[in-house]
Amino acid sequence: PVPYGFWYVGGNLSNGVIISDDEADEYEKGKDKTTWDYTTELKGNQFVWIPCTVDEYKKCTTWNNQTQTNTTLANSSWETTVENGEILQIEKYGGFYVGRYEAGLADTITETTQNQTYKTAGTIQVYNADGKPQSKAGLVPWNFIDWTHSKKNAEDMYNDNKYKNYVRSGLITGTQWDVMLNKMKEKLAITDADLTSSGNIGNYKDNKISYKGRKATATYNATNGWTLSPFSTQIEEGQTKQYSSSENGGELLTTGASSATEKYHIFDVAGSLWEWTEEASFYGGNTSTQYRVIRGGSYIYAYATYPVCYRNGPSAVSHTALNFGFRVVLYIK
Repeated sequence: PVPYGFWYVGGNLSNGVIISDDEADEYEKGKDKTTWDYTTELKGNQFVWIPCTVDEYKKCTTWNNQTQTNTTLANSSWETTVENGEILQIEKYGGFYVGRYEAGLADTITETTQNQTYKTAGTIQVYNADGKPQSKAGLVPWNFIDWTHSKKNAEDMYNDNKYKNYVRSGLITGTQWDVMLNKMKEKLAITDADLTSSGNIGNYKDNKISYKGRKATATYNATNGWTLSPFSTQIEEGQTKQYSSSENGGELLTTGASSATEKYHIFDVAGSLWEWTEEASFYGGNTSTQYRVIRGGSYIYAYATYPVCYRNGPSAVSHTALNFGFRVVLYIK
């Protein structure tokens, strides 16, 4: 189902159906607009359809024959129930749309040209602000943003009069993350091994991937903690640096910069930025809505330590960091 205000770009249920909110991106016979080389030519925000049945729409606790508990493939317990509103979407339409890219900075926010330093939880950063995220290639990914702003901004992406009667947007849920990964595996876009050791599919500190885009470098020292440089001003082509297990560092790329990170036509679910989810995390023995689970790993950590299936938390909803971002999902009304 393609909702009002969106157009079919290309792809199929085997490799991923792409839609866009810009008519200029609409499918044209004889022209393949789904290729990685074409990503920066598309004008609109893009989403990919994740087909699933009600029976398939559930949280997953076993990945590559490893049970996910708060001592393996996770560092905390998490909320295991599924929201009824999500299930109604699956019953009615047989799937949901997920952002093709990690959220990019709103076009109303000026990209910083200064180093960004993160020292303590809750530090206010220039990007921890309101705005409508973008789901396009070649953008600065929206990091240094807490869960509260991520949720609001995701929901505000399509809340204007043009869209509000037809779609709504929101922050990706823990169930949707699990279903997305299992659909990628079912369609042979990733393997079981990729789920628990994600170096082949993501941008982590201890692997090298080829890219064409812009990058920012993260460094660490005991005095200042983590610092992220401004993004380069020019598009570059090359490979990211590989850091050893004893080194602290990483290179963050613009959205969709590497074809190696595109699976089922979705980019950067592994590595790059941790992504906030709606999923509540256990803290002090109880589920708390003030702590949330983040998913997907990070460009400053190792691919085997924090693979794409990993549940990381508890993260306070006010927490910001140079490796925290988010992804938008789209619901049809």
